[in-house]
Order: sequence, then structure tokens, then C-alpha cells
Amino acid sequence: MLQNKGYYNNLLRNYPKEMPSIYEKAIDDDIPRTFHNSSDEILYSKKLKHILIAYSRRNISIGYCQGFNFIAGFILKTVHNEEEAFWLFVQIIESILPLNYFSNAFGVLVDSALISELIKEYLPDMYVFIHNKGFEVHITNLLYKWLLSLFVESFNEKLTLL
Repeated sequence: MLQNKGYYNNLLRNYPKEMPSIYEKAIDDDIPRTFHNSSDEILYSKKLKHILIAYSRRNISIGYCQGFNFIAGFILKTVHNEEEAFWLFVQIIESILPLNYFSNAFGVLVDSALISELIKEYLPDMYVFIHNKGFEVHITNLLYKWLLSLFVESFNEKLTLL
């Protein structure tokens, strides 16, 4: 952030209204889901939209993926500063996670399958119960949702910060 003064604002301002982000509709649809129509939605919705639009312009190979709203929203609620939240989000997506984690969701799918195999190996009774009840598809969807949002959408904020 300190090495790129003005970069964030340029991402937001240097695109005329005639050239909206191709992800703007998806972002607009996801923002109300982020805060579940709480008072946080009023406080953070505009800032969250800015962060997500700016990121979709910064990294066109990824753009916007479902789950980004929960990650960026959590960061924004934690640091409260829009530009700082943007840069933290950039670091998580581009520096901490594997490159393909979100670009084609390959990383998320691999991790979901890996966790399913770990359940099978280390919690065989649970795996048999899930498998016999026909929940296997549901557990994969649950794992996918958890991983796609880096757990921030599914767990208590204090637990996620650990």
C-alpha cells in the first residue's frame, strides 16, 4: 500500500461509468448476502463493493469469484479502512493462497477432495455414516463453501480470527 500510493483510487476512478466491471452485477448480488441484511450492510456495503470492483480490475485473470465477498467483508469489518482492507485482500489472494486456488477453483476442489479422503481415513465411522446416508454430495458442498470463503462465512468471527 505504501509503495503504491494512489493505486487503489486509480482502480476505482479511471474507469468511466460506460465501462463497468463485468463482475459488477455478481458483486451487487453477493453484497446483501455478505452481511445478511444486518446493520453492517449499511456501514460496509459501498466500501465492500469498491474493494471487490477494484480487485476485479487489478487481477483480470481471476476477476471476481463467489466467496470473495465474505473474505473481503470480514477483512473490512476487522480493519475498518477500505484501502487497507483492499491490500490485505490482495495479499491473501495473491501471496498466501496457491495461484490456482480461485482462478479456476481447482485448488478449492482439490482441497475438498483431500479433506473428504482424510475423513475417510481418520474418521471412518463418520465417513461410513455420511456415505450410507447419501450425504457425500452435501459434505463436498459444505467443504467447498467453507474453503471458498476461507471459513469466514461459516464460523463465528472470533473463531475465524484464531
